[in-house]
Amino acid sequence: MRRFLPYEQIPLTPFLGLPRELWSEEFFRCGETVNLWVDVAVEKVLSALGLEAGAVRESIEELAARARVPPDRLPMLRWLFDWVEDAERTVGIAGENPPPDESTRPTFELLSRVTPRYAAFLRGEEEGERILFSPGTLALWESYFSNCHAVVRGLNALGAHAALEALSGKGGLRILEVGGGLGSAAAALLEGIAGRTACYLFTDVHPGFLRRGGEALKARFPGVPIELARLDLNGDLSRPGAPAGGFDLIYGANALHLAGDLLRTLKGLKGLLAPGGRLIFVEGTRPAPHRPIAAEFAFQLLPQFTQAAVDPEFRPRGGFLSGGEWLGALRRAGFRRIESVPDLEPAVRAYPNHAMGAFVAS
Repeated sequence: MRRFLPYEQIPLTPFLGLPRELWSEEFFRCGETVNLWVDVAVEKVLSALGLEAGAVRESIEELAARARVPPDRLPMLRWLFDWVEDAERTVGIAGENPPPDESTRPTFELLSRVTPRYAAFLRGEEEGERILFSPGTLALWESYFSNCHAVVRGLNALGAHAALEALSGKGGLRILEVGGGLGSAAAALLEGIAGRTACYLFTDVHPGFLRRGGEALKARFPGVPIELARLDLNGDLSRPGAPAGGFDLIYGANALHLAGDLLRTLKGLKGLLAPGGRLIFVEGTRPAPHRPIAAEFAFQLLPQFTQAAVDPEFRPRGGFLSGGEWLGALRRAGFRRIESVPDLEPAVRAYPNHAMGAFVAS
């Protein structure tokens, strides 16, 4: 269950050797702060729907009918009750909701935008994409996906660490990044690997993100041959401008969970790897298959986040996967050498709210 742990009580052994961004007191406190904010946001949404947080889960369909939530939004309503049921603690940091600081303000602003309109979304009166990506929200997303945001910085640092460890000593690297967004993950990776990169193909499905992120990367790393291409993880992956012989690294940060048919996408990416190449990606992960994580609150407003082909073995729902589900999906897609960083079972035992992992597969 999700419970507050003071930093001093968290065994750090599973995190030592990883980037400091992933086990600093600031990182853990930011995660706890966001959990507290989502506690409050969920309570507000349920209140706006005329529902109580302690309502019996078995009556979820009746609750949906009472709140006028249509069947297609039922999984999102169920998530709210999953979140409430997963909470063991009732008092958080200093017994109150902490105010935002520089590291957490992007999440605070996102929740402030989403929460007042969430009940209307659940009732089918507003579309999630309009809430999250209406005109004028680019600055919000630039802030949210920035390496100034502590949680995103930790995620990107973990992914870059895993990639640098796996590719140690190799040069002339041909790299494909999928779901590159606004470029913060690529920036963290290229900080350590720019001098060994022969080509970097930066891709995304969103034209605005692709243009903005690509321009920022080219300005920051003028010596790296960076190319841009639109690539849809749910589309044709056979011709993304792959170099002869394939890619040495295919990289992604919080992108692959958006694949509608995950097995198809993983197999497609595997086919683009050069002999000995690696697929390395970092993801928000559920600590266990049944446990929700805070980032899902906002992102489940997107149809592509929740509408995925399910599989009882590795993907029982859309959205984020647990570490074990990711390992199962990679095995089913034909990958053989697979590891997670950190080893997720000890990490979750040490810190029950641990919710991210990097995966290395070939």
